[in-house]
Amino acid sequence: MEKGEVSLKKYCEKYGFEGIDIVYILLGANGLIGNEKPIPKFCEDVAKKAKTFIDIINRDCPKAQIRLMTMPVPSVNGGTGASYGAKLPYCDDYGLAVYTMELNIAYEKLSNGYVKTVNIPGQFDSEYNYPCVEKPVNARSTKTEIVGTNGLHPTVDGYMQIADAVYRDVVGTINNL
Repeated sequence: MEKGEVSLKKYCEKYGFEGIDIVYILLGANGLIGNEKPIPKFCEDVAKKAKTFIDIINRDCPKAQIRLMTMPVPSVNGGTGASYGAKLPYCDDYGLAVYTMELNIAYEKLSNGYVKTVNIPGQFDSEYNYPCVEKPVNARSTKTEIVGTNGLHPTVDGYMQIADAVYRDVVGTINNL
């Protein structure tokens, strides 16, 4: 083990655990900053880094089941650039959706006997679980529309929906032990 490297074995020893049974990993979109590669190649590189982390966990806790959560689809109501000055790659709603899907495919390829993915997009409501506001559709209309204010970071309800997906997986995993 190199200096500064994560060690779950040392963590368990320090706090008196015999080991870890299940590890859940949720990696976000922040790694997209500065990407200049084609999306599929970039996602392969991100998945390789995730694999390095997974290998460390497996080395330290060889009996642990590892669950890599896939990323939720970004907001369908926009807002992906609202928190970032609309300059980063996140600000392209189509590009971010493609990035998310490609990254989820790359994560799926990491599945093996002890690593499984938890399908978050299939259990996450990307229309209503991101921050949004209601605004007039134009200056002359009383009709309103929902407009996203942050298309990457879910609301509390959104995070709870992700937690629900994890809970379902925990129950299924424990039932199959």
